[in-house]
Amino acid sequence: MTKMLRLSEEQLQEMVNHHEGRVHVLEGEKSSQAKYRNKRFRDERGEWWDSLKEYKRWLDLRLLETAGKIQDLQKKVKFDLLPAAIKDHKRLRPLRYVADFVYFEDGMKVVEDAKGYRNKLYLMKKRLMWQLLGIDIFET
Repeated sequence: MTKMLRLSEEQLQEMVNHHEGRVHVLEGEKSSQAKYRNKRFRDERGEWWDSLKEYKRWLDLRLLETAGKIQDLQKKVKFDLLPAAIKDHKRLRPLRYVADFVYFEDGMKVVEDAKGYRNKLYLMKKRLMWQLLGIDIFET
C-alpha cells in the first residue's frame, strides 16, 4: 500500500508556481504548427505536449493525485469507438477517441479533455463516447 502525501493549499500553490516557468515553447519549427494556433512544446523532462493548457492541467491533476484527491491518473488514453473494417478491398482504420486524461475521483472514472476549440470531429466523437460507451467527457 502506498502512502498518500497530504499537502496544504499553500504547499500546492507553491508547487504550481515552481513549475510555471519551466516550459520550453518551440516557436520556429514548421512541423509543430498546430491547426488551432496552439503551440506544441517540450517540458523540462523532454515530454511533448499539444498545448500549454493541456500541460498546466496535467500539473494540476498531478498535484491533486499527490494530495490524494484523485487516483490512477493517466494521460493519452485511447478508446475504440468503431473497429477497423474492409470496404472495397481497402482497410479502414478504427475510429478512436484519445482522452487527454483519465483518473478516478470519489470512486468514479473521469475522462477529461483540455479543450481550447470544439471542432465538429471532436463533437461527433464526444457524442459517440456517450452513446456507445456511456462515457461523458469532462472538458476543461
